[in-house]
Amino acid sequence: LITVLFLVHPLHSEVVSNLKSRDELLCLMFSIMATFHLIRFVDTQKTWQMGLAVFLYFLALLSKETPVVFIPIIPLTLYFFRKELSIGKIIYYTMPFIGALLVFVLVRYKVFDWAGGKAFQHTHLQNPILAAQGFSQIAGTKFWVLGKYIQLLFFPHPLTFTYFYNGIPLTKLTDWQSLLSIAFHVGIGLLALKQFKERTVLSYGIFFYLIAIALFSNFFVKIGDAMGERLAFTPSLGFCVAIGFLFYKVINPKEEEDEDAFLFFKMSLGKPVALAAVVLFSAVTVAYAWKTHTRNMAWHDNTTLCLTDYPTSPESYILNRQLGLTYFSYVDTVATNKEENLKQALFYFTKAVALDPSNPALWLKYGEAQQRNNEFTSAQFSLQQSIQRDPTNPQTKLKLAEIHRRLGNFAQAIPLLRELHQNPQFTKSYYLNRELALNYYFSKQYAQAVPYFQIAYENVGTNMVDKAVICSDMGALYVNSGDFQNAYKYFLEAIQLHPIYDVPHNGAGVVLYNTRNLQQAITFFEKAVQLNPNNMEAVGNAANTHQQLGNQAKYQEYMALYQKLTGQVK
Repeated sequence: LITVLFLVHPLHSEVVSNLKSRDELLCLMFSIMATFHLIRFVDTQKTWQMGLAVFLYFLALLSKETPVVFIPIIPLTLYFFRKELSIGKIIYYTMPFIGALLVFVLVRYKVFDWAGGKAFQHTHLQNPILAAQGFSQIAGTKFWVLGKYIQLLFFPHPLTFTYFYNGIPLTKLTDWQSLLSIAFHVGIGLLALKQFKERTVLSYGIFFYLIAIALFSNFFVKIGDAMGERLAFTPSLGFCVAIGFLFYKVINPKEEEDEDAFLFFKMSLGKPVALAAVVLFSAVTVAYAWKTHTRNMAWHDNTTLCLTDYPTSPESYILNRQLGLTYFSYVDTVATNKEENLKQALFYFTKAVALDPSNPALWLKYGEAQQRNNEFTSAQFSLQQSIQRDPTNPQTKLKLAEIHRRLGNFAQAIPLLRELHQNPQFTKSYYLNRELALNYYFSKQYAQAVPYFQIAYENVGTNMVDKAVICSDMGALYVNSGDFQNAYKYFLEAIQLHPIYDVPHNGAGVVLYNTRNLQQAITFFEKAVQLNPNNMEAVGNAANTHQQLGNQAKYQEYMALYQKLTGQVK
């Protein structure tokens, strides 16, 4: 009965499905095996059994620190199930495990120190209890968490992978949830103490649960997460022991010895209360199994998990952040629904920054999404927020400079870019040099733009598209400075590098038009329009050139398209 309950309990779905929780699986497995071989040692007095038990316990500790709770659970187990042992003998048999724990602590300290590790500074975003103020609210919220674990053990719905901010309400000791949790835990504690001398399985299960859950209660150790379903994995064994035993007592109140499971259930058929217990246990098992199955489906991938849990935890900062990042990544990786994906990304980012306004990386991504949606003023604000929180990130400053350019604030962009240009990391950066050149170009400082365009051109690497873009940029610069020979050379190079790029075709046409080679110019203009019918400049140039050539029908055709693009006609 105990094993079946533990097997199907939905609260274990996170531990099994989440790759990160292999440590929980390993530490409980090794801890149970260690306890098993300790009992074998007590029964057989074979020293190797004790050695194996201690070794397995050490492996459990190397998996995760959770097995520290087995230091009290091990003597408790010997007390309840090996009644012939004296208290002194129980303590003696426990000492090797305490020794293994001390060795582990020393090893952990040395490795941590050698690796230069630093303790992660948790905030209320990971553990909402840290936002609680005053004794009543701090203690009350901790009891709310303990009560939530009990609720999920009995009725595991709804489940969520995140109890980060804002998933746990700050609760006072006088609130009914806290009072109910206190009453329940005091009640089961008194029941366990009352049956302690009788060494009942129920008492053992309760003590197992209370000892194991104490590690994650935030009362004795300040943990990173206020709570988590995976943290209930080891404590849930105590719950299953207690509940499984209660069903067993109802079905078989006299605890008659019977190793045959079929006969055990068969004898309950003639007893209404026992039959009701069997039916109830079966119903609970089926319900738990079904919930576990459906919950496992939520762990198919990150996106499925986040979307499944969002209705349960809509105010979770980590859920909103993750969904924002996911949908924003779809804008570049998924061919369809780009506008809808960007809209969804902005929705979740907006909620995420409201919940976690101190995160510079989040503000940066929010700004990038706003820029992608042509919300340049909003993007400028978000990037400035990011820089305020982390002035050392050059990528954020580079993005902000690009936004300044888009808004025409060249005087603000240029100093920012020149400051970054002093950093050896960016001196030969294609992106930064092109950005700096564009700002000089659009502010009509053509002479200052040329060297930066040249550096970008020389450091573009093997990406033919980027190289075509920089060639096209340089062609445009030379057109505006009146050097048509160099302009034409760079436009032709851009076309050769990236034949389906419409901009250099239009640029080459502009050079030929200005040098009065209209027949050649129209060929390039029409090619640009063919490649991109929405290139308004190319369409207008084609219309104007056909008019100059006296091709009235073609002029009318391109003029109609131009007026449609400019919104003059529908």
